[in-house]
This record gives sequence, C-alpha cells and structure tokens, in this order.
Amino acid sequence: LFQLQGYHGTGLAQIIEESGCPKGSFYYHFPQGKQQLGLEALTRADGDARTLFEQAERQSRSVPGYLRSLTRGFAERLEQSNYSEGCLLVGLAFEAGSGSTALSKACRQCYQDWKHRIAGALRSRGLPARQAASAGSAIVSALNGAMVICRAERSSRALRELGPLFGTWLGR
Repeated sequence: LFQLQGYHGTGLAQIIEESGCPKGSFYYHFPQGKQQLGLEALTRADGDARTLFEQAERQSRSVPGYLRSLTRGFAERLEQSNYSEGCLLVGLAFEAGSGSTALSKACRQCYQDWKHRIAGALRSRGLPARQAASAGSAIVSALNGAMVICRAERSSRALRELGPLFGTWLGR
C-alpha cells in the first residue's frame, strides 16, 4: 500500500482492513503504529535491494558487468510487479522529509548503505576509491530517478539503459 499510494496516502484503517487482522493485533505487533510499520516495510525493501546488490556482485567481475547486472535486477523486479512496485525507499524518503523522525533517519541510513555498497563493489573491480565513492552516490541517484520514470512510463527502458551508460561514463 505504501508503494501504491504513498505513506501519507495510506491510512491505518485501510492497512487493517487490507491485512484482515484485528485492530488489536496490529497494535500488538506494531505498538508505535504506522511509523513502525513503515520502518518494518523499509527494512524488508532494503533487504530485497541488498539481494539485488549481492546478485550483481556474484554475477560480474568487471565494473560494466556489475552495473549492467544491478540495473537489470532492478528492472526485472519492476517488470515482475507490472510496474506497481518501485523503490519504497524513494517514496518514504520523499514523504518522511528531512526531519529527525525515525523513518527519515532510516531512509538516510539506507541511502548511505546503498552508496557504500555500490562504491565497495566498484572498488573491488578496480575503480579508484575516490571515483568509486562519487560514482556510488551518482548511481544511487540515477537508479532512484530511473525507477520513478519506469513506473510512470510502464517500461523498464530507463533502468536498462543505465548499466551500459554507467560503464561508458566510468571509462570501463
């Protein structure tokens, strides 16, 4: 629901109704309410993304191969959901704002982890540390933007074009 209609567009009554669980059960499992559910959803979505990062790392030895594999993984996930699921992190980060809430802090931490993970993969494939760090940040930004475009266009083209483009950009 958070991916389909946004965090603020999803009410607790709808969450409880869609889940089929009693209201008391919801609060038993999520005593801090919707924000706690958002944090749990973000943790799960981050785990899914980490799986894509790990697959890309296992499937390639070169910078271009890693980037193609990574963008292909995100594209395939979007296609499998018929473009209904994008990147939960994008929506939550936008809606949580830059405040000091637990949700906005968790979003910032996810983005930092993604940048470091990508930079590490690029370094292990021969890219100098400074270039890998700036590329990691740019790649995360591009991935997020491409996922938004893919959902809007109902096409994975924007993501699938990124892998080869990144390889060219990084001179590999």
